[in-house]
Amino acid sequence: MSKKAFEDIYVEYLLEQLDAPKREVFEHHLDSCAECGRELAELREVLFSLPLTLPVSVPPPGLRERVLEQATGSRTVPRRTYQGYGWRVWAIAASVLLAILGYFAWRQWQTNLDVTRQVSRLREENRQLRESNRSLSDRVNLLTRPDTRFLRMAGLDNYRETSGSAFLQPTERTAVAFLHELPSLAGPQDFQMWVIQNGRPPIPSEVFKPSGDTTEVSFRLPIEVNQVAVLAVTIEPAGGSPQPTGPMVLAGRFER
Repeated sequence: MSKKAFEDIYVEYLLEQLDAPKREVFEHHLDSCAECGRELAELREVLFSLPLTLPVSVPPPGLRERVLEQATGSRTVPRRTYQGYGWRVWAIAASVLLAILGYFAWRQWQTNLDVTRQVSRLREENRQLRESNRSLSDRVNLLTRPDTRFLRMAGLDNYRETSGSAFLQPTERTAVAFLHELPSLAGPQDFQMWVIQNGRPPIPSEVFKPSGDTTEVSFRLPIEVNQVAVLAVTIEPAGGSPQPTGPMVLAGRFER
């Protein structure tokens, strides 16, 4: 291998990136080449003494002019005429420093990105919490207003373990029902709420699925609260039905 080929692997050798065969050949060359040994020692000193907190070293006096002369082909400047570190050593050292700075810049960018994502997540959680608190406050106001009417619901036939309660607000014509221990649905089915007047067909209302031991159902009343005689829940095909077709699970009647 030529001396130029050995110069190209200085940095890999110092960073222990050479495979065993190349490293053995290179070390054998160093035993017989004093110039390569000297340059390697210079590069090692520069490469491993580049703390990021120190200012950049100033090149030797007259280096710029000599480099320009060599680039324009005016004359060839022997490497041995340079004072201090050779130009090639400075170039390699600068490249290594730029790579290190680039790595830390990338890590800083990654950290900033992670912080931005965490801030966005916290903002979304805060928004959801505010909405939840607002919803809870509205529900408490509904349940505690003096004109809110309460209706207890009981399981029927094979659903004796099921129970519930409903709160109906006359001014808003809204209702909230809390249903406990609803049975499991078989296949594509839903539960459906029905609002019933005395002597009138049931009016279809909210279609819903169970959610845990207690299912909360909010819905608007299609009639005035004082016209409601019964609230009932049936099992219907998925999406609900315009009239009851399945078994009635639970119901509650207002006593006049």
